[in-house]
Amino acid sequence: MAYSKELQHLIDIFKPPPPKWESQPVPDFWKKKHPEKEEDAYWEEENRRWLEGHYNERGEYIDPMLYYYIQNANLNNIDGDNFKPNWRDTDELMSSWCMEAMRDEESLLVYKRREVGATAFFGNVPFYFMRVNPGCSIGLTGKDQRNITGMFNNKILQSFNRFNPKVLNTTPVQYNNSINKVNLSIALKVLKNGVVDTRVSKLFAAETSEKPDSPSNLSGERFKYVYVDEAPLHKRIDAFLSSIFPTL
Repeated sequence: MAYSKELQHLIDIFKPPPPKWESQPVPDFWKKKHPEKEEDAYWEEENRRWLEGHYNERGEYIDPMLYYYIQNANLNNIDGDNFKPNWRDTDELMSSWCMEAMRDEESLLVYKRREVGATAFFGNVPFYFMRVNPGCSIGLTGKDQRNITGMFNNKILQSFNRFNPKVLNTTPVQYNNSINKVNLSIALKVLKNGVVDTRVSKLFAAETSEKPDSPSNLSGERFKYVYVDEAPLHKRIDAFLSSIFPTL
């Protein structure tokens, strides 16, 4: 259908731009002429993008953390169906803020409305660090135990159970998902100075708000990344921050 020049101008202005990136499936290498060589080259390029980021065909940059999230995270909708996240401007903001905070060794506080999807994004960030910093430790907490349990079961396990084993080892070294203790340990082989080393990354999730001594429940580790879900509603946030900062 042809529109007048004035109407087409308005359509062009208000039409949202295409996403910078959409999840691309892993190729079927056995259809290639040299499958093993093609597979090695593919994963080598993916590793580069996880460290350096990627420019799409329009020359738009997707940072490493966001690229990893879009390619590898798995989310579920209200009907329980699994889907891959596409690029969103809100995820790009959160990813860039997170990477800048890590670079500058600062904390990050994100205020947002409900349904933005911050828990889905920040709950998947641990898997990025586990892949690019094998052997690291991750801490997760939230406003209360129910909040933490929901985040772990609905966001973290949703992705972990569906990871491509070439990206992340989906057979945990240790796994505990009880009311009082939640942890997930994943092993990854690393080639360092010509020697293969097995490193174990650990994810700990614990309530830190419900009792006077709860804020120190994550204080026994050295963490690469700590996420506090719904931090403004955390009843003992000052005590928790005093306890967690020395671990970072």
